[in-house]
Amino acid sequence: MAAALSAAHETAAMILSYSARKPLRLENVASDPRQRNSAMPDPGAAASTLPYRNSHTAPFIYFDLAPTSGVMAGAVEIELVTRTLIPTNDSTPGAEYLVTGRIRCSPAAAVSLRDAINNALRLLQQAQEPARAAAEPAAAPKLK
Repeated sequence: MAAALSAAHETAAMILSYSARKPLRLENVASDPRQRNSAMPDPGAAASTLPYRNSHTAPFIYFDLAPTSGVMAGAVEIELVTRTLIPTNDSTPGAEYLVTGRIRCSPAAAVSLRDAINNALRLLQQAQEPARAAAEPAAAPKLK
C-alpha cells in the first residue's frame, strides 16, 4: 500500500514539474509519453492536431431544445429534448417533449462543444447571407 502511495506521489510530482515547465496543451501531451492520456487537452488547441477514429456505431442525436443544465461534482450536465406529436382522442395532435440525450462532460469539453456550436452557427449565417441578399430587392439609385 505504501509503495503504491509513493508511486502515486512520484507520478503527481512528475506531472506538476512537467506542467510548470510547459503549458499543458494537446500537442505537448501527445508528444511526451509521460503525459499521454493523463490530462485533458487544452480546448484552445487546434482541432486538426487531434487524431481520432471514426466509429460507425456513434449515434446521431437530434434535439429541439436544451431546456436544463447544471453542474455536479465538477461535471457539466445538459439535457436534450425533442418535441414529438402524439395522437389524442379528438384526432388533434398533442405535443410532448421526450429526452433524446444527456450530455455529461468536463468544463474543458463543454467549452470545446460551445466553440464547435458557435463555429457551425457562423458557417450557417455566412451561407444564408448570399441568399438573403439575393432575396432583397436592389435599392434604386438616388438621383442628384
